[in-house]
Amino acid sequence: MTFYAKTATTRVVVSSLGCNQYRGPNDGGAVSRIWVFKQVDPVSESFPTLALPENPAEQRHIGVHVTHPWYLYAHYGTPVRLLSQRQQDLQRMVEHLKFCGFDYLAFNAINGSDRTGKAWYPGSAYFDWNSAGDLLSELPPIAQAAGIQLVPIITSLKDPGGLTSASYQLGTDGDYTRAFGNPTLDPLRPEVQQIVFNLLSEIASRCASNPCVRGIGIRVNGKIGTCYTSDEDGQRGAKLSGYSSWDLQQFKNDTGSAVPTSPPSTAYNWLQARPAEWESWINWRCQRTRAFWLACRDLIKSYRPDLVFYVMCDLPSETPGTNIEWPSETPRNLLRHHGYDPEMFVNDTGIVIVRGMMVAEDRFYSSSRWAAPWGSNSDRYRTFHYAPGLAEMYRTAQGRACDFYQNYWEEHQNPYWEFGSCGSAGVYFRTTTPAAPGRFFFEGATMSIRRQDPDTMTWLGWYRPTLGHEADLRKFAQAFRALPAVPPDPFQGTIEPTTEQIVARWYRNRLAVINDTNTTQTITLHFASPLPMGDELVDVVTGRKLISANQVQRQHVSFVAEAYSLNTFLHTKASGPRADFTVGPLPTDPPLTVQFYDASVAENITGWDWDFGDGTPHSNVQNPAHTYAQFGTYNVTLTITYSGGTLQVTKPIELTAVPPTIAEVSPAKGASVAKLPLVEVTFSKPVTGVTAADLTVNGSAATAVFGSGAGPYRFSGFSAPSAGSVNVVLRPGNIRDIAGAAFQGDQWNYTMLPAPVTGVDNPSFELNGGSYNGWEIVHIQGEGPDNPPWSNSNPFGVVTPYGTHFGGKITNGLRMDFYLGQVIGVSDWNIEANRADWQLGAWVQMQCTHENRPNPQGVRQVWEIGWNNDGSEPTGIMNCDNYQVVASIDGNYTSNDKGFHALTASGTIDFAQGRLWTNGLRGVAVRVHIYNTSAFWWTYGNIDNLSFNITAREGITVSQAKALSDGSTVVLRGKAVTAVFADAFYIEEASRTAGIRVVKPGHNLCVGIGADVVGVVRTDANGERYIDASDVAANSGAQIEPVFVTNRDLSGGGWNYDPIT
Repeated sequence: MTFYAKTATTRVVVSSLGCNQYRGPNDGGAVSRIWVFKQVDPVSESFPTLALPENPAEQRHIGVHVTHPWYLYAHYGTPVRLLSQRQQDLQRMVEHLKFCGFDYLAFNAINGSDRTGKAWYPGSAYFDWNSAGDLLSELPPIAQAAGIQLVPIITSLKDPGGLTSASYQLGTDGDYTRAFGNPTLDPLRPEVQQIVFNLLSEIASRCASNPCVRGIGIRVNGKIGTCYTSDEDGQRGAKLSGYSSWDLQQFKNDTGSAVPTSPPSTAYNWLQARPAEWESWINWRCQRTRAFWLACRDLIKSYRPDLVFYVMCDLPSETPGTNIEWPSETPRNLLRHHGYDPEMFVNDTGIVIVRGMMVAEDRFYSSSRWAAPWGSNSDRYRTFHYAPGLAEMYRTAQGRACDFYQNYWEEHQNPYWEFGSCGSAGVYFRTTTPAAPGRFFFEGATMSIRRQDPDTMTWLGWYRPTLGHEADLRKFAQAFRALPAVPPDPFQGTIEPTTEQIVARWYRNRLAVINDTNTTQTITLHFASPLPMGDELVDVVTGRKLISANQVQRQHVSFVAEAYSLNTFLHTKASGPRADFTVGPLPTDPPLTVQFYDASVAENITGWDWDFGDGTPHSNVQNPAHTYAQFGTYNVTLTITYSGGTLQVTKPIELTAVPPTIAEVSPAKGASVAKLPLVEVTFSKPVTGVTAADLTVNGSAATAVFGSGAGPYRFSGFSAPSAGSVNVVLRPGNIRDIAGAAFQGDQWNYTMLPAPVTGVDNPSFELNGGSYNGWEIVHIQGEGPDNPPWSNSNPFGVVTPYGTHFGGKITNGLRMDFYLGQVIGVSDWNIEANRADWQLGAWVQMQCTHENRPNPQGVRQVWEIGWNNDGSEPTGIMNCDNYQVVASIDGNYTSNDKGFHALTASGTIDFAQGRLWTNGLRGVAVRVHIYNTSAFWWTYGNIDNLSFNITAREGITVSQAKALSDGSTVVLRGKAVTAVFADAFYIEEASRTAGIRVVKPGHNLCVGIGADVVGVVRTDANGERYIDASDVAANSGAQIEPVFVTNRDLSGGGWNYDPIT
């Protein structure tokens, strides 16, 4: 840590407090850390030596992100009244960055929200100048001389003036979404975007000419703005923001949606009730946001083509996005609710989306210090950032970056400071940002390198983000910047301990070993082959040689890695004369040809002599290829002749036969299936000797098999298994590869789903009836539902003894959702069916009460029916493929109607959206929304005597499909495959009455089997009708009928020729 004295005499206080506060003799306390200070002058003599990649385009960048630029001036020992004094402070700040090994500084040039609301340069059209200094003119020359790259940032905007009420985000409650008491701006409004464009132009025109300015960015914060935001109440997520009539009308104009444009609650409920519309709405917001960000990119590139546009993402909001909505919502959906869809930017250049990772929020927002919702589920503040796939999402074609965000624990004498209150006013550091202690400071960094592999990394803070970690940061920065920013190659060998938190990768000639655990580890690297004699593996930070030039043990080496550490080793080739060679991939099948490569290092090599160790003649070629007669171990010797004499090296080459194994099985091993007409097996290499009887299903042998080479081999003809566990065995038989290595056999299991039924009629599922005949409440969400919901704790109403109850208390503007589900096992359809009729019947009841108001109003129910048609159990009822509104029950609650109402509905399921029909209908869900648009009520719903029936319809023929117009979606089942090409195949009716071409690259079908096809009918340039398939699958049906013709049919004669017939 480096600090700069502001006076000639300096007093250093070592304290557990973040301030200089008197502690009495009875206060207690303990010393947790002691600092030893050494005067260094000048600091530049202590700069680390960096082993940077030679190509500047492949160099990584690491540094800090300072949100309040005042601290760039204020903490480096000199007043800031004069330009020369500010320059001296900035020079010392830059020296501090270089002392830490940093080369990168992001800072807020505009603080539109948070604390200051100032511009850090004069002349802005929107924000007052801070009057302290002009960072855009004073900092770049100093940074340029020191090799520090700069990225000025526009933070989230407060009202810059000149806007109207239409410029702000409107929530579903009809009020503005707010942060720190201010309404947040609507990011899609043209006038809001124009302000951002103008601010970017202000900054670019002032500093873009300096090459040290790497780019310009905006901050996208889920609580403050430049995106759709959550509300400051901490309960309403971003998906509840952005419902102004303007937003909704723009959506309608672009998509043709019928969504109502007002009031916001009606629009939101309308979208929520239609999953496809909801998805379209969220996707539209993300597309508009992407267009906005790319326009920002293009604008700054007009000032300098190599400028990069940075989006500093603090998403989602702390509450409720991180700790309430997740994990019920996926991380990607939470980002999309704010307007950012990572998948839309994967191929974009000139833009970097920086992943903001909140550090230590689980400690800051602990439930012992904060009330709900901020203190709710505090562990999620940490675990969210480790959600599978989240770190990997943040990538563009330009690069990957991350920003480690420390919270403002001491701002305004926060009573929830980690070490307690700081005492009376004036004796605290105000906006100091504390850093995580010890190695935990690097916890997010090592996880990010392991999973995201960023090329740019920053620590964010209000004060000095390095705060006491300067020495450790020097080591970390050296190890990070030494790695080329290129795709890594896997480590050839094994690592101990074996855990996903410890990984090794090669970045060209640099080996990165990441210890992403919270403890010091002794890591052992087992190289697949020893490093050549004379080569070295050197730690770029300490200079310690993990493998030295003359070290005997060159294959298995160990070292001690600190917790949360990055360890980078430079692989250097031997400089002295030596004989050496390498080999290409070793064959596991004949011909056993090995490619040898001379890797010798010597001056004026004039000859090579290769002894291959098998008694065959030597070779004098520099890089020979040699074919061995059989498997085995051979000692190969290379002798080179050079100006200094001869050198020799001998290495063992082991050729081992690898027997064939199963590479893939369809259905996949362990799958749950509704039918099992055939089993497909693909081997790891070409094999021979496969017979149908080699495969058995529950002991029943297959009677037919089609396939060759490595496969796939399609086994069929075994007895159809009954419901339950199914055991499949593929015996070794005479299955061998071309070298004669025998297949060792394999076996696996399936689960056959229950026997099909035509429907389910549940006569009743009474409160005291036990299992409710299979129906169960599988999910509850919303405000205040009872748990368990069927016990209903309504103190002002009576629970009836009939049906399944659910309910609780609900207040104005909110709703409760209940999901009931059951496996119904409908799967025995006609193979050509692609539609089905369904009927739903039930009796439903609703009761509302209030302690002081006898006539409740404003509460209604909406009942929906949904289904899983992918053959799986309905474990994800909320994600049913299709929900369809079947009824809206608005009882006469003015008289507090408590009676049952008949609920009936019917419709048609169309399976043209995917190849799902052959698996049948496995799950049915009933979803109940209880809405409240009035006051506070106790309410419950009840359902009884529910029945659901479904009847299959016949599918269409090839002739019927060909008669449809272009663009029509069709599903054809069990058609015969009669010709196969690389990207297409032909199908026919079994009767040969009609056929059609199906375009599907990579279809893996063969002649003689049946096929199911889902696609769109089209016509090519030659007028031929064909199907552009989205999904195809093999089917055991469709045996083609033989062709019978007479000689006359072939225009011949003789052979019972009769001119009359």
